[in-house]
Amino acid sequence: MQRTADDLLGRNRELDAACALLQRAPVVTLTGVGGVGKTRLAQAVTAVEGARRVAVCELGAVDEPDAVAFALADALGFPSLDAALVGLGRVQVLLLVDN
Repeated sequence: MQRTADDLLGRNRELDAACALLQRAPVVTLTGVGGVGKTRLAQAVTAVEGARRVAVCELGAVDEPDAVAFALADALGFPSLDAALVGLGRVQVLLLVDN
């Protein structure tokens, strides 16, 4: 696996494991207590997976459950939730959802 110049210090095993999971599964979830580097690891995975289109959805500022779908549609570049529902099956993208 080709690395970026911005490798995670001491986290290559976790990076390799996350990338391997992503090759086998459509969804990979990184879990752990706050501050352990989940976001940084996810960002490194997107860098390694650079051949794919990457979309980032930050949910930290979303305070209403109903707004999550709109935030995801926006991150994926759809102008509306209806457009997302119609076009989602045709999109090939690595979606990073954080917080």
